[in-house]
Amino acid sequence: MSDIKESGNSSRRHDKSRAEEKGGAGDAPQAPQGDSSQMGMMFIFLFTMIIMFNPGLRAGMGSAMGSLLYPLIGFEGSYPVITILFASLITGTLSVIGRHYFTDWIQMGKTQTIQKALGKEMRAAQLKNDVAKLTKLREYQMKMSKEQMGSMSSQMKPTMYMMIVFIAIFTWLWIFIGALPDTTLSLPWNANMDFNDKGPVVGLMPLGILLYMFFSMPYSQAVQYILKKMTFQKRLEAMDSESND
Repeated sequence: MSDIKESGNSSRRHDKSRAEEKGGAGDAPQAPQGDSSQMGMMFIFLFTMIIMFNPGLRAGMGSAMGSLLYPLIGFEGSYPVITILFASLITGTLSVIGRHYFTDWIQMGKTQTIQKALGKEMRAAQLKNDVAKLTKLREYQMKMSKEQMGSMSSQMKPTMYMMIVFIAIFTWLWIFIGALPDTTLSLPWNANMDFNDKGPVVGLMPLGILLYMFFSMPYSQAVQYILKKMTFQKRLEAMDSESND
């Protein structure tokens, strides 16, 4: 239990230091923003659903996005694989940067540490049949769950806004591949595979979409790793500077 208290105190000190870094704005009364934020996210969610289930609106957004992307990465339809590669890099970069700057990675790491210690304490209390301690730990767990939900809500904000852009890019890729004069691609297992054919592993997705995922997922993970490492390194340097002062 002492490990949990120590981690919790450290987390609160981190929150306090973040408030002080914002210029002491935490001392001044602020208008509640939770309702307006939730309303904004709900509006974006509903608008996204309308786009997904309205082919005409989706096609219009895809065409508008194509007028921007085709001169940049269309290559006159001569290199569709490179076009898909660049499209995946664009969406991956936007997604990672948006999520990164809305996520407090330091706080997330501390929360995960507290949850591990909490789980260990709860298992020990269950083995000892310590009902009083188990009740306190469960109350603390509920409090941690509420805080984690608030953190996840903050992380979801950029994803919801970016979803509109992703749908537009995804739709344009679909239009782009469908308009290619030749949609065949030579692969080691098939010399004449069509972009619109089902993939060899996930039979529900066209090959073009699988290529997009193949490019996007490892790239996003690599960029996220670099940004997180930079964040932690910056934090460690700030802590060393404070200790030296």
